Amino acid sequence: MYTPYQHQEEAIQAINNYFIAQRGSFPIVVAPTAAGKSIIIAEYIKRNLLAYPSARFLVLTHQKELIEQNHAKLLTQWPEVDAGIYSDSVGRKETNNSVIFAGIQSIYKHPELLGRFDVVLVDECHLIPKSDDGMYRTYLAALMQLNPLLKVVGLTATPYRLSGGYLYEGKNRLFDGIAYEIQVKTLLERGLIAPLITPADEMPTVNVDDVPIRGNEFVLKKLNEKVNQQELIKRAVYQMYKHGGSRSHWLAFAVSIEHANNICKEVKLLGVSCEVISGKTKKSVRERILSDFNAGIIRCIVNVGVLTTGFDEPQINLIAMFRPTKSTALYIQMLGRGVRIHPDKENCLVLDFAGNILEHGAFDDPDIGKQPQSTTGEGEAPTKDCENCDEKVHAAVLVCPFCGFEFPEPEKQPHSDIASTLPLYTTEKGELVYQIDELSFHLHRKQGQPDTCRVEYLQAGRVRAKEWLHFDNNHDWLKQRACRWWQALMPDHPLPFSSLNAAVVLSHNARNRIEAIKVKRNGKYKDIVARRIKPLTK
Repeated sequence: MYTPYQHQEEAIQAINNYFIAQRGSFPIVVAPTAAGKSIIIAEYIKRNLLAYPSARFLVLTHQKELIEQNHAKLLTQWPEVDAGIYSDSVGRKETNNSVIFAGIQSIYKHPELLGRFDVVLVDECHLIPKSDDGMYRTYLAALMQLNPLLKVVGLTATPYRLSGGYLYEGKNRLFDGIAYEIQVKTLLERGLIAPLITPADEMPTVNVDDVPIRGNEFVLKKLNEKVNQQELIKRAVYQMYKHGGSRSHWLAFAVSIEHANNICKEVKLLGVSCEVISGKTKKSVRERILSDFNAGIIRCIVNVGVLTTGFDEPQINLIAMFRPTKSTALYIQMLGRGVRIHPDKENCLVLDFAGNILEHGAFDDPDIGKQPQSTTGEGEAPTKDCENCDEKVHAAVLVCPFCGFEFPEPEKQPHSDIASTLPLYTTEKGELVYQIDELSFHLHRKQGQPDTCRVEYLQAGRVRAKEWLHFDNNHDWLKQRACRWWQALMPDHPLPFSSLNAAVVLSHNARNRIEAIKVKRNGKYKDIVARRIKPLTK
């Protein structure tokens, strides 16, 4: 029997408080990988079932390993409990227990088999789709017909969909809020998870700028064509070998089976034991590989889309991402495989050959943003803001149809040929540092407001932060702030007489004057708290 940690106790109480305060019936508990979701589930059920013996609880998930782990944890915490399993993959179909652990694939078409429940707990609830016609939504709707007062508790490390957007926001949402969130930093400070680190030097990566997007993720066939290049794989694998050093357990993420096999081949050529696991790997073979990996017989596993959840090997001390993704949830799940603690493990090295850190940000404070736009002709057309009148126009137009403003021809930004050495954690103050490649300056006009000069800070072609300089504003402090900014960056130029003048002068003289910025989140915005300015060259 395990004694719950403080954060687990707080999470259990927070769920009850959510219902007592009538905040809603569909809360989420955000618990990072290694926070102990199974203990939270087990203790929540135990305490409430002891208080209400006639109640029934259902624990739903999508994966055999999670079903078995959650069931085993409840029995560890409460051996006398009346708990069963309903799952084709586990090979058990028990229906009348007070607590049922079920696989959604096995039960969603037959809600009458298990009957009425009072509380449903969904592990890995980020997999519940936004639409009403998926397995989870279909089954939960049927359960709510049986019990209109049904409570549904979601648990996840990533409270956003694989396709983007928070689970508790937007139309057709199922969940109505967060009951409790366990912070990554809290777990780090208490020594409950291992730190993730990135290398000090640089490594080759792949350019995926021209890979099309469908359904808010890269088109895998096209992505495979891009990344499955032998020379690129060879260079990256050598870097993994060089940085692997004495690290004992490597986990790599690939795009396709062919890609994984090519990575595995190069790893073996360097004398490192390696195997591939995918959705097509036979159960017996998979179990043998994972057993050998745990024992240290196999040093490296290259996997294709299967070891992101339900795989808890605490000895993993190197993660290699060969697979680019547009999904922040998938990114966090991949990194989460390396944070479990082990007596022989000081940290986990992350080798990002895919540009995922640049795309999604820090592990403890990722950039969720909006869902990415489709580039295959499906979904809404991409737009941009006219710099002159602020109207939204199609991304491809070169002349604004509203005001006639001529957009400059877009510059082709070369993709970086180095993998990320960016930190995977924000600073203690919740700050992030971005290396800046270029600045862009624009006249910003808004009806009824004074003009401003909008400054955009770009890293590898991506806008990392914005700020507005108020040279036309009558508020002294706004204008003084703009003047101080100017004097720090442009000491050899007189103060501008307007925001338009500032944008023109800066565009000609200051596009490369900033080396780095430090930003701090302020709600959904980023405040710039420090800048590193390049020295003027004479």
